[in-house]
Amino acid sequence: KVTMVILFGQIGDGAITDSDPGVRNMKRFATWLTQAKFTEVKGAPVGQRFSRLIGDVTVEVDLYSPRDFSGLSDYSHFGNFQKAISEHEIVAYDGHSMLGASDFWSRPTYPSFYQIFLYGGCLGYEYYVAPILAGKGGWDNLDVLSAVVEVSAPANDYAGPFLAKLIQ
Repeated sequence: KVTMVILFGQIGDGAITDSDPGVRNMKRFATWLTQAKFTEVKGAPVGQRFSRLIGDVTVEVDLYSPRDFSGLSDYSHFGNFQKAISEHEIVAYDGHSMLGASDFWSRPTYPSFYQIFLYGGCLGYEYYVAPILAGKGGWDNLDVLSAVVEVSAPANDYAGPFLAKLIQ
C-alpha cells in the first residue's frame, strides 16, 4: 500500500467558499483521480479518500479541502494536519506559507517511516524544509521537494504529475 495526502489550503480571503481556488483545485484533482480509475472510498476519516489497486499495490490518495485544514494558521484543525503527517507516506502541501511566520511544520509528531514531502506553498523557503528535516531526524527517512522560492503553481501542477509518474 502507498498512501498520499494533498492538503489544499485556502487561497482566497474571508470565508471559505466553493469558489476558493483551493476548493476548486481539490475538486479538479478528485475528477482526475476518478478519470484515472480511482474509486472514492466512502467514510474517509478526513476529506475525501480515493483508492486504486495497481498490480498488487493499493494506492490510496486523501484530499483535504481548505475546510479540513485551511493552512499554516489553522489551529482549530491542527489535528487534521497531524493526522495527514502521521498517516501518509507522501504529503503534498498547497497553501500560503505566511512568510515563515508559522510554526506548523515544527509542531507535529513525525512518524519514523520514510516520507516524501512535496512542499508547494507560496514560499517554500528553507524555514519550512528545516523543521520537517528536524522532525524526521535527518534525511534517512525523508525526501523533500520544494521550489524554495515563490511558487505560483497549484498542487495539481506538481502533485498530479508526481502521482502519475509514481503509479506508472
